Amino acid sequence: REIETVVRSQAERILRDLDALGAELRDLTGLRRGRVTVAVTPTLAEILLPPVIRAFQIQHPDIHIAIDDCAPDKFHSRVMSEQTDFGIGTPERTGPGVELQTLLRDHLSVVCAREHPLAQRRTVRWKDLDGLPVTTVRPGYGIRPLIELSAARAGVRLNVTQEVTFLATALWMTGNGLAPSIMPAAYVTYSRDPGLVAKTLTAPKVSRDICLVLKQGRSLSPAARQFIAVLRKALAA
Repeated sequence: REIETVVRSQAERILRDLDALGAELRDLTGLRRGRVTVAVTPTLAEILLPPVIRAFQIQHPDIHIAIDDCAPDKFHSRVMSEQTDFGIGTPERTGPGVELQTLLRDHLSVVCAREHPLAQRRTVRWKDLDGLPVTTVRPGYGIRPLIELSAARAGVRLNVTQEVTFLATALWMTGNGLAPSIMPAAYVTYSRDPGLVAKTLTAPKVSRDICLVLKQGRSLSPAARQFIAVLRKALAA
């Protein structure tokens, strides 16, 4: 009888644990609780994520969104070490095990004030920047190697008068009357600054798509998948 009592007690505890686990799984799959962690560079976080997070929290107020706003050189390791569910960015180097899904088709562009002479041109070539003061990221950082390679292909030596760490800094500097900046056009489009114009650079035209960055083989939670769905819908709109 004593053995039966012990067995019954253990069976009841196991059933309670299973019920609790089932309730937790229902909450997670039903998007009633959970956590989504996103790696993103500060500039993209500022210009892309506010409307996405607002829309997501209205739909799923009990799911916590954690933003890991990291420097470009830390981005890859955050995703691969699974410190974050996924990343949003334009990774310069991708190693094995990384999956990229395009969110926005984009190209390197020159960003200038509406009253700047470049803003009046129908097209702007890399050669049009020859000798012109420009702002961009620091040597060896972010998209700078790609910018230098593209300028070299066009036979242009850039006159970089301002060097920054983050493209958000370049945006406000250009917006406040300093030199035009070189960056992907989406950074201007989604910043919604009416005083700035982005002109795609041609000859050569250089793709700089903004991507969803995932670790291959990793299964995303229902909350993470739903956040990505809201992100895609917001960008499409």
